[in-house]
Amino acid sequence: MKKNVLIIVMALFSLTVFSSEEPYKEEMGKNIKSMEKAKSLNDFQELSNKFERIAKAENEKWLPYYYSAFCTINMSFFTKEKCDQYLDEAQKMIDEANRLSPNNSEVETLQGYLYLGRIMRDPQTRGMKYSPMATGCFEKAKALNPNNPRPYYLSGQNLLHTPVQFGGGKTVACPILTIALEKYNSFKPESEISPNWGMKETEELVKNCSK
Repeated sequence: MKKNVLIIVMALFSLTVFSSEEPYKEEMGKNIKSMEKAKSLNDFQELSNKFERIAKAENEKWLPYYYSAFCTINMSFFTKEKCDQYLDEAQKMIDEANRLSPNNSEVETLQGYLYLGRIMRDPQTRGMKYSPMATGCFEKAKALNPNNPRPYYLSGQNLLHTPVQFGGGKTVACPILTIALEKYNSFKPESEISPNWGMKETEELVKNCSK
């Protein structure tokens, strides 16, 4: 009798855990779809806030922190005045994601993306400092997951916008972007809410390489 009761209790517990996961995945999936269509600072601000609210409710999951940081980094590209402020906010989210999921290729890539944001604030004075830091993150991300296309995409993009005299330009960037596109074509995210961004941008950059 006790054994049967235990089985029923465990089954109910499993059902409760599963059902609690569904609203989380649905809300995350909805926001990720909206993120793919975001085009303005306000769009990314709204989504960052939504992901942050999910992060506070699901504070043992790294993905909401990751996406909140991603949206906030994108916000920094719309304004020079608040660029560093947004990137400081994004850094806090990345730190949380890294705490919850250390040695994660996607989180390491996002850290490199943030450093690219620092560069965009003032490329002439910040490039020498933050470009090597971004490159270091991308190389670590590649080592953690060689199949992840995003560090290749961002590394190639960074080199494409780096002057030739400093080791950049099409000659070095385009082969890396080609590799990125190949990896995107074979990449399979771990779940429907796992990071899967950057393919369209990579396709456009590869097209420009042939011009």
